[in-house]
Amino acid sequence: MGELERDPVALEWFEKDWMPSCLRIPVAARDIDSIERFVGEIESELSRPGTFGALLVRVPNRNPRPQEHCDLDLPVWDLTTVETLHANPQVLVEVDYTRYRDAYLKAFPALDLAGFVVDHIENRRRARAVGWKYVRLCHVTTPVNVSSGQGAERLGVDFASGASSSGRRGGTSGTRTSPTSPRCLVS
Repeated sequence: MGELERDPVALEWFEKDWMPSCLRIPVAARDIDSIERFVGEIESELSRPGTFGALLVRVPNRNPRPQEHCDLDLPVWDLTTVETLHANPQVLVEVDYTRYRDAYLKAFPALDLAGFVVDHIENRRRARAVGWKYVRLCHVTTPVNVSSGQGAERLGVDFASGASSSGRRGGTSGTRTSPTSPRCLVS
């Protein structure tokens, strides 16, 4: 697998906000081309052949605990599930793909999901609003899944859809796909 490109718009978004580079992982992609350019090599389809609804993606080797340019004192490194961030391979599904848990289990048949839910790392409503067709899956605990949906996901959807803090919609409605929207979201 060759060197992947870095989406300059996605990187610019994260230079504005503080996030260490060692925690930046691809979580959404606009299309198949974006997956292959910015995420990794599509190893197989986990959905019905030819539908490209669920994909197993082999990512370049990433050290899950990079020593350079990373604050190893961040609390995230103490979590037992931190290795999931840099898992290889990864599963990406179309935002409207409904059998995502089955796809995840097909990708990782030995994984014990007792006490976990399979979740979309990027909110699907936000992904649709911005124009990302694929989102990455990950297994998380139920409290993590619920708390994420109550705050950050709602704000992300409001921002992407042009809703103001008063709840009124502003700007354009529908899908936002512009040159300023990254082809691959790194979170």
